[in-house]
Amino acid sequence: MTDNQHEHTSKIDELVDQLVDCQSDPNCSCGDVVDSLFELLDHEIPQERAEVLYTHGEECVNCSEQIAAEMRIREIVRRSCSEVAPSELRVRISQFIVQYRGELG
Repeated sequence: MTDNQHEHTSKIDELVDQLVDCQSDPNCSCGDVVDSLFELLDHEIPQERAEVLYTHGEECVNCSEQIAAEMRIREIVRRSCSEVAPSELRVRISQFIVQYRGELG
């Protein structure tokens, strides 16, 4: 792991450690939101449970920030992965494959 990756991981760990159970809802804690965050944003949780988690997120500053941060990260990844490779690259790769296959004989 590089120093930059280690620093990033440490920052994430610090943020998670800062989460405290705010007790805004006895049926849902900050830990519940953090543990279910990916499934929640991927719509892989039953609707009733998702509503409880989102309600907690709306009432809890820490969880609200966690949810918003993950949504921003997902949006950045979505945008950065949508670039289309130049058509020249496809041609060069295709030519390389043909040449490579020819060398294999």
